[in-house]
Amino acid sequence: MSTLFLSLFLIIFVLFIVTLRVFLPDFYMRQQKYDSLAILPIITLIISFLVLNAYGLTCSILIAIFLSLFVFLVNLRRFYNLCIGLNRDDFNPVFKTVSILQSFLLFAFLILILVFMPTTLKTQKLTTKLFYGSHKAGFFEKTNLLEKTTAKLDVYFAPKDLNESETNQIKEPKNVIYISDIFVTTQDAKGTLSYLADKGYNVYAFSFFDKINYFNNFMDSKTYSPFFLRYEHKNKTENLQESKEMFVQQKITEYTSVLTLMESMNNLPVYILAEGNCIPAAEIIQEKFPEAILGIYKINVDDKIEGYIDGFANLQQTKPLESAILKLPKNRTWDNAKRIAFFADKKFTTYETYRNLQLTKEEE
Repeated sequence: MSTLFLSLFLIIFVLFIVTLRVFLPDFYMRQQKYDSLAILPIITLIISFLVLNAYGLTCSILIAIFLSLFVFLVNLRRFYNLCIGLNRDDFNPVFKTVSILQSFLLFAFLILILVFMPTTLKTQKLTTKLFYGSHKAGFFEKTNLLEKTTAKLDVYFAPKDLNESETNQIKEPKNVIYISDIFVTTQDAKGTLSYLADKGYNVYAFSFFDKINYFNNFMDSKTYSPFFLRYEHKNKTENLQESKEMFVQQKITEYTSVLTLMESMNNLPVYILAEGNCIPAAEIIQEKFPEAILGIYKINVDDKIEGYIDGFANLQQTKPLESAILKLPKNRTWDNAKRIAFFADKKFTTYETYRNLQLTKEEE
């Protein structure tokens, strides 16, 4: 069960308490003379925006914000009365009718998120680092809360007990870097990254919180852009193609910063796992820094993955509600994530074998 689902469930639960209080007169009468529960809608609204900031805009979060705002506005007068210390009054018929409507909407939303619950994935605990800085000045690990977060790193470590199949010796994990395409976040690729780590790789998933300069308004923010770009992909593909060069250049900048960070952690050379707009960017980066890049696995290019949408990572499993709205191929399992991890491991192993042969020839 994902933390996003638990956050949404908490919002629904608290809002249910607010709306159902009109149907529990005995309980409500035992309260103090003030309508103390009127403070809960503003709390859920704040929680909704915190969830938005943490996970980015999604259909479920958008509905949660709408419902929280709806309940807050209906209870605004009572919240004001509570703030100035006025005694509570009785609930009028209109308020009760609206509360019934709110309860129905909350119940419908609960059913919706239960039906479209993200696919469960068992993963080992991630190691997360936050950074401040910029692509020009460089990125530095945060040491206090006052520093603005501009980048994040999630590390999926290889299992410690992974052995070579024939020699029974400990397999030294190789490093893989991943940045998401413009349509998703690195969290939407967690299935692929987790299964690849299980193959014996330390996978470093980087996120940068830059604006994309595509919509030229608030939608360019990293909080909103993947959401709106997914619908742009569905309805205005030609516009995205016209801006492809800009997206690729942005990914080149991100890869350059990733290599700098990986070098500071003594984790070079690396393999690259790339998809969508990241593929041409990764190829250019490999040409610029051949010693730092051991090889690239291009998702859905090197091997065709049935039902896989380029640049959308594991969206069908992490955000099934949006996938249904976008009419993506229905797939609630992690089979494609496992396939990508299998093919990527196969490709990286081929690179490694070839590299070892070259080193052997040079020694001879």
